[in-house]
Amino acid sequence: MSTHSPGPWVFDESDHSIYCGDDWPCVASFSDADLPSPANGRLMAAAPELLEALELMLSQYGCSCGDPDCDMWNDSEIAREAIRKARDE
Repeated sequence: MSTHSPGPWVFDESDHSIYCGDDWPCVASFSDADLPSPANGRLMAAAPELLEALELMLSQYGCSCGDPDCDMWNDSEIAREAIRKARDE
């Protein structure tokens, strides 16, 4: 498992790159053939903050009852699966 570049990330529409804190495209740089839409670029750039927020919310409000009929547990499982996917676990 590898760790991601630390946030915050910023999508620069002018040069089609996602920058991290030290202002170089350490996350991604796209060619004209592979340009993401501005909305997708912003979503990718928000990934570190979204992951952090999801982990915080799950730690505060997540349910671990294991009851498949519990809506909170099901929602918590969706959040846990998204975190595992982001962390390649």
